[in-house]
Amino acid sequence: MDPVTDNKRIAKNTIFLYIRQFVIMGVTLFTFRMVLELLGINDFGTYNVIGGIVILFSFISGALTQSTQRYLSFQIGKNDATALQQVFSMSLNIYGLACIVILILAETIGLWFVNKYLEFPTGDIFAANVVYQCTIISLLFQILQLPYQAAIISFEKMNFFAYLSILEAILKLVVVIILFSITTNRLIWYAASLSGVSILICITYKSYCTQRFTSCKYSQFWNKQTFKELISFGGWNLLGSASNVATQQGINILFNIFIGVSVNAAMGVANQVCNAVNTFVTNFQTAFNPQIIKLYAMNEQEAFFNLIFRASRISFMLLFIIGLPIIICCKPILSLWLTEIPPNSIQFIQLMMVFGLIDALSGPLWVSAQASGRIKWYMILISSMISLNIPIAFILLRYGVSPIYVILIRVVLNFIIANVRIFYLKHLINLPVGKYYQRVMIPIIIVCLISFPIPLYLYDFTNTITGKFLLFVLTFIIAFINSTFLLLTRSEKSTIANKLNRMIHRI
Repeated sequence: MDPVTDNKRIAKNTIFLYIRQFVIMGVTLFTFRMVLELLGINDFGTYNVIGGIVILFSFISGALTQSTQRYLSFQIGKNDATALQQVFSMSLNIYGLACIVILILAETIGLWFVNKYLEFPTGDIFAANVVYQCTIISLLFQILQLPYQAAIISFEKMNFFAYLSILEAILKLVVVIILFSITTNRLIWYAASLSGVSILICITYKSYCTQRFTSCKYSQFWNKQTFKELISFGGWNLLGSASNVATQQGINILFNIFIGVSVNAAMGVANQVCNAVNTFVTNFQTAFNPQIIKLYAMNEQEAFFNLIFRASRISFMLLFIIGLPIIICCKPILSLWLTEIPPNSIQFIQLMMVFGLIDALSGPLWVSAQASGRIKWYMILISSMISLNIPIAFILLRYGVSPIYVILIRVVLNFIIANVRIFYLKHLINLPVGKYYQRVMIPIIIVCLISFPIPLYLYDFTNTITGKFLLFVLTFIIAFINSTFLLLTRSEKSTIANKLNRMIHRI
């Protein structure tokens, strides 16, 4: 693999993913407001109660997708076309079986539960059942498209992935616009139209992959060993996803039990802010991930470790440049955004941004563990440590400790887990721990130490909105300059400078 070509591909893919995220975020926010206005609170509440099934399944499908993407990327790196097609065909078999099981459960236990126990604001059971069936159809086609989506990411065709994601968001906007001309049964029309969008997107994914990649043409293939590997890998990924979801929801439940809904509201605000910021780093890492796995498969150790180092540094840098101004100017930002700020929101956002910075740093390490394929004990160790948050939170809240300390402990534990992960990878993939600390951790610590003091000192001297805005801009500039000079290598700086010069000359 040519490093220069790979860097250009990563940069191009990152740009496509960033454009995708900006467009989808804007369309989604606008669509949400229109849907709420058109359907009304009652119908919208009904749709969300039923639509929660998809959300519940999301972390399960995510684990299966990671499994498929890892094995596809690995075989691409091995340049084994036969094994690649076998893995893809087995993935389709697994997803097909998953769809059958989900359909049976949905039309028996699920249907009984919906009609027996769920209460709907409008009292319209017929509309609720139609929405339920439409949701199931959408879910099944979303599952069936996942192997094709994993293949597109593994082959690094991020431009098509971005275009189709944007098309999906625009189609959902069109559905909402059409609702303006419908006066009755809007809820049913909305659910049915979204099902149609899911079917169309799935067909488009399949058509593109079968035309562009010969390995994505399904062949009747069944291998017990391949099936076992894919399911086992997906199962251990599921353990990691479940521990994260259980920790987040468990802490929210404990907050509710010991303190009340005001803390849940503060946590909701913090999660919304941090998730929006973290998404940009996730997009960047999506562009890196396939190449990390491919380099491992090719046994290119030096390039493999260099890519891990670079991805860790740049992931942290991208989030730090945005995150530091948010941490420093959190209070004025919330004052402009919200009419009423829930108690503890500011401290929660600041701590969760630090949590996100640690996760950004650890993302490439997690993918390198995935590349090895031997994740059983890794997932058991990391998931067990993540789950410690729940008993610790219970003890702290039981004795009346402030909820801020619960989140602080979560941040500290995440930092400990990040370091445990580094040393475990020494055993798993022979990660050069000394080089990692020298080339990644130490520069990051220096950047943090020299970036915080000036904005913190100036904060108390800026009491106007204009002053806070200027402080936000100054903090952004400080974070950008320090990160650029201390976290980027000479060649990386040169590449960025050349690209900027070309853009200036074009202008």
